[in-house]
Amino acid sequence: MEKGENLPKLRRMCRIGSWAVIPIIVVAALILIGCCIETAISLADYRFTIEPMDNRGTVIYGLCSTIAMAACFWCLVTGYHLLRSISENESPFIPENVIRIKEIAVALLTSFAVIILAQVLLALTLDPKLYLFDVPLHMLVSGIVCYLFYLIFDYGTALQTESDDFL
Repeated sequence: MEKGENLPKLRRMCRIGSWAVIPIIVVAALILIGCCIETAISLADYRFTIEPMDNRGTVIYGLCSTIAMAACFWCLVTGYHLLRSISENESPFIPENVIRIKEIAVALLTSFAVIILAQVLLALTLDPKLYLFDVPLHMLVSGIVCYLFYLIFDYGTALQTESDDFL
């Protein structure tokens, strides 16, 4: 197998992926708007509840949903830019891509921590039987995987720079 033989395939797949992710970004934006509206309604009207929670539980649940969707939206947009960059550049191992992967990992891990913190604060103010706890383990696992990809791309970028400097 020749060196760089798979790069055209990678570019083509990233180009197709960047187009395919656009409708997903639109849907995520609509869901994010819906989460914001739900949170705003629960803040404005204390009678608005989601069973079996009271209004405070509904507010925290809405905030957690909004945070999760905002992180998802940010990751999708950053992923779109990452796919476009890989499809357009000579090598996927460039500093901009490393930064994008790190941004995705940080967004996922930060939103996981904020959601857990919000739910712990809620548990301190409400009867735990009135609130449905939601531990977003998918965000934690995805954030860790993205962080590992960040480390791999960071190392690959360093090797690419070293190789370019050597030549």
